[in-house]
Amino acid sequence: LISQINSHFITHYHRKIEEKARSHKHVVGDILEVESIPFDSSGTDTVVSFTIDSNDNKSGKDIIKRNQLVHDPAKATNHSVNDDNLCVALHSYRFALNWGEKGQILHARPATNTLAAIIGGLAFLFITCGCIVPCIQIETVGIIGLMIESGQGGAPAKQKFSILGIFGSLWTQAVFLDNTMDYIGHIFLIGIFTFTMVFVPLLLASVLLFMWFAPLDSFRRHQLHTFIDILSAWQYLEVFLLALVVMNWQIRELSVWLLNKYCVMSEPLVAMFSTMAHNDILSVPNAQCLLFVSNLEPGAFLLVIGSMMLAVLHHFVLHAVVQQKKSCERSKYSNRRDSIDINCVKRGKDRSSKNDLIKAIHIRRPQFTDIYRNFLVYEVSMK
Repeated sequence: LISQINSHFITHYHRKIEEKARSHKHVVGDILEVESIPFDSSGTDTVVSFTIDSNDNKSGKDIIKRNQLVHDPAKATNHSVNDDNLCVALHSYRFALNWGEKGQILHARPATNTLAAIIGGLAFLFITCGCIVPCIQIETVGIIGLMIESGQGGAPAKQKFSILGIFGSLWTQAVFLDNTMDYIGHIFLIGIFTFTMVFVPLLLASVLLFMWFAPLDSFRRHQLHTFIDILSAWQYLEVFLLALVVMNWQIRELSVWLLNKYCVMSEPLVAMFSTMAHNDILSVPNAQCLLFVSNLEPGAFLLVIGSMMLAVLHHFVLHAVVQQKKSCERSKYSNRRDSIDINCVKRGKDRSSKNDLIKAIHIRRPQFTDIYRNFLVYEVSMK
């Protein structure tokens, strides 16, 4: 827990450093040198940029040429520099493509919004039901199992556990021990498990839907993005499911070493179990001291489905948020090329080869509009 909380402070200050660096450097890499000239009489913003040309270079050194680019604010898309002051919902945001099909605008299909709402609602429903419905069953086999059945009036020695049932068993154990420190320890465990496996996944699904449908300005969306990252760090539902699968896989082998190891060491007991099984007095599974047999119940599958839907919704919304944030930053420099910003030049005058220009190439990762293109629809761009 200390390490988890400490990581939040580290991440917080790391982000502050990144934001401060972005305020001084608008281009990835070690190149940045932009000179802007105020508005001229034509009402357009003239930008002086520099490019490197070596076609006519006979001395072996690159020649820096001076170009003028004209930026007309009237040609900017609707969601441009004013995004910081507008409350725009992600489901109605118009994503402007600045590479490939440059100038095209995409927005979410109506069916996409319906699908996002259905996925979020089903994730909430499945996780809630998965916490209530039993997710694992443990059956006690052997002489110990027969003794338990006799104490239960012949009822099978089977016990089903849900997430809430596990919390109840922990509390029952604390009451049985009846010690102050045991109460504190068990209450702490119950609180951590309830928070990370029940409360956080449900809250995360709700916040993701709110992020997609609610109109927010950039500041509120940034705050909510940070809050979602914190919730994701405390979302342990997948960890519980992985532990459940591992326990279902290994509990049989582990139970053999609990008591059977000592029973096998006793030759009279082994002979007695063999004789009783041979004469059909005991069934073959019960001809031993102790064995646990576990099976996954419907609750586990509900949790798996809910967790998968939550992961899909998280990936979908967060990629949209990241591209929207980059679009706001990129709209301030609308003359930027697909992969190389022409409004920049390396600090200093010692460029010696084209390798420096190659280093300026920015490899673009797949964006929201690339991954979920089938869920978006083209819109006629405003000119």
